[in-house]
Amino acid sequence: MKLRKIILPLFLALSLYANEAHDEAEKIITLINKNNNYDKIVEQLLKVQMQIKPQLRPFENVLREFFAKYINFNSIKEDLISLYTNRFTADELKEIRKFYESPVGKKTITELPKITYESNQIGIRKVQAHQEELKQMLQKQVELMKEKQKINNN
Repeated sequence: MKLRKIILPLFLALSLYANEAHDEAEKIITLINKNNNYDKIVEQLLKVQMQIKPQLRPFENVLREFFAKYINFNSIKEDLISLYTNRFTADELKEIRKFYESPVGKKTITELPKITYESNQIGIRKVQAHQEELKQMLQKQVELMKEKQKINNN
């Protein structure tokens, strides 16, 4: 009976703390998504994919519809909350929320989709600039794999 008196309050305290963390994480992602940033980022990722894989362009509308259905903010909201609550305590989440409520934090939220898009563009340009080298490296690896397979078959 004494054990129950100790465990039950402890369990309730942990539960309240978990709910507090959940609530703080939800406030953070709601702040970040104030201008539909998540949907903008998904849209930008789709644009990047169209650049990287032009063969997908005829399917762009299908992909856009699919993403709108399954990768919209509301469909991933709880998953995003879990990302935060698995990495931060309720107190840390409060501090993060305070930052995002500050002028610099608000600017960060506004600029985040642009930064994401531009950083993806940098990556695309870097790969394109060295595409021939990548092809050669891949061909060399394919040849090594073929040689290994021949040795293993003998």
